[in-house]
Amino acid sequence: MEKYCSLIMSPKHTSALSKFRCGVAPIRIETGRYENLKENERICPFCDCDEDAMHVLIYCNLYADV
Repeated sequence: MEKYCSLIMSPKHTSALSKFRCGVAPIRIETGRYENLKENERICPFCDCDEDAMHVLIYCNLYADV
């Protein structure tokens, strides 16, 4: 079992983390697949960088306070 599964978190945070781990988070790297976009076209609308999980969780200023 993954370590994060045993952490005490709110259901909202557990759900979000699970979506990232399962590859179904509502970010461009995932949603772009369904729009047949190339990976380099799946851009963060706020930063003009590739929007993947690492970008959203660590680098994007939009989510810094979250």
